[in-house]
Amino acid sequence: MNPFVHSSAAERYAKSRPYFHPLAVGKIWERLERSMPLECVLDVACGTGQSSRALLAIAEQVIGLDVSSEMLAVAYRDPRISYRLAPAESLPLEPNSADLITVFLAFHWFDRAGFLQEVARVLKPGGYLVLVDDGFLAQMSHVYEFERTMTRLYQEHFPTPPRHREPLTPVALQEFGLEWEQQQHFHHSVCFTLPQLIGYLTTQSNFIAVLENGTRSLEEVWNQLEGELSPFFQSREGTFRFSSGLRFIRKS
Repeated sequence: MNPFVHSSAAERYAKSRPYFHPLAVGKIWERLERSMPLECVLDVACGTGQSSRALLAIAEQVIGLDVSSEMLAVAYRDPRISYRLAPAESLPLEPNSADLITVFLAFHWFDRAGFLQEVARVLKPGGYLVLVDDGFLAQMSHVYEFERTMTRLYQEHFPTPPRHREPLTPVALQEFGLEWEQQQHFHHSVCFTLPQLIGYLTTQSNFIAVLENGTRSLEEVWNQLEGELSPFFQSREGTFRFSSGLRFIRKS
């Protein structure tokens, strides 16, 4: 079950998610070694359009797909982006029509076989699927106790909801005519005030799952986080580390 389909998550997501996406898109462009923009990029599970917005730097046209109409309703708008309501396992494009397919922070929610079959159908020969992840490390610069506190909060109050965790292997990709090419990693930092940090945390699936099951209200969760985390903010804002990864997969 994908927790991001819930309507209440969309506004918080649009407001509070860090915009790291241009960093990843820059690395995608370097890897593709193209001199001209791509004709058509398909951004699957685009959410509120942060990734689609960043992809405009390398594409003439971006098509953003998501299963949440609430997310798409608040998505970033641009004449070169078109949004469609559709699941990852049923891509509304013609065969061999996309130069690049991207998935930011969402591949672990998909039916893997159904999605990869659609990727193989929709990608042009030689086109790429790029899977992008970005993880909050729960590390605050020069405040070492913060990580221990966040670990306790996750374990005791906000556990990770079920998701697909099995590794994606080159052998599994071969079944769909796809080839594993490489994986890249990089780190980046984000500055948050305490309200901004709490806002971001309430966009994580761990917190959304708790909020949407009705056991706790947003106000209750916010107050708990404010009480637990405010001692770490001796200054107005803190710096927090994220770890990102890109997996490059090519259609033969």
